Amino acid sequence: MLENAKDWMRTLLFAAGVAVVCGTLVSAVSVWLEPRQARNTQRDREAVLQSLLACQPELVAFLEDAAGAGLAGLDARLVDLDTGCYAPRADALCFDVEAAAADPHQRLTLSPEQDIASIGVRPNQVVVYEVRRDDELALLVLPVYGLGYGSRLDGFLSLGGDLDTVSSLVFYAHGETPGMGARIGDTDWQAAWRGKRTRDETGRLRIGVRVRPSGGESPYEIDAMTGATRTGVGVTNLLRFWLGDLGYASLIRNLESGARCVGEPA
Repeated sequence: MLENAKDWMRTLLFAAGVAVVCGTLVSAVSVWLEPRQARNTQRDREAVLQSLLACQPELVAFLEDAAGAGLAGLDARLVDLDTGCYAPRADALCFDVEAAAADPHQRLTLSPEQDIASIGVRPNQVVVYEVRRDDELALLVLPVYGLGYGSRLDGFLSLGGDLDTVSSLVFYAHGETPGMGARIGDTDWQAAWRGKRTRDETGRLRIGVRVRPSGGESPYEIDAMTGATRTGVGVTNLLRFWLGDLGYASLIRNLESGARCVGEPA
């Protein structure tokens, strides 16, 4: 009996030792990989921003002339979504949006009625990007995200200087079904958004994916992908959330009117 108890104890200690060692190794690898994963995500975002500009040669030429090359011509700005004001003297490039979304003091918990994009919480501040020509806004690049069919869709929506016409919509991260919802990454699907308007003459948000094609061209919507209706609904919902009052609507109104917020540098 005593020998059995000793064997049982040795087995338990061995198992506990293996669990501790494995847990330590997993934690160490996770910590080691975290900066690399963050760099990879940043590279993916930058690649998408480059692709936004690649389909607009006039802006690419402008950026090269004005700023040397590429993303240097994009002015990153930290915006307060509640007021639509840019944060003064904020280092937008160092702002961690994911950390803000995880901080109860830096986020808004959405009610089911508000949460049409199925994101749960919305950070109070996000980083957007401007391109200006002769001090006039030429392009506004807005990060957007929300739930698709079975994954989170992360992308960028860019609006032209009128802040109503879509220049491009691209997604840099998603896990939608290959051959179906994953076609949101296809260049022809992305190109279909160019020139679409976000609102009608009354100011109502109309941008989205048309689930039932009517046979005519829509100035606001593109047709749904066959077999990917729920992905299309997710895209519509996230666009209308982020362009709505809980998203970028206040910023867009401020930019349209030329309003200057308190604390915004002259």
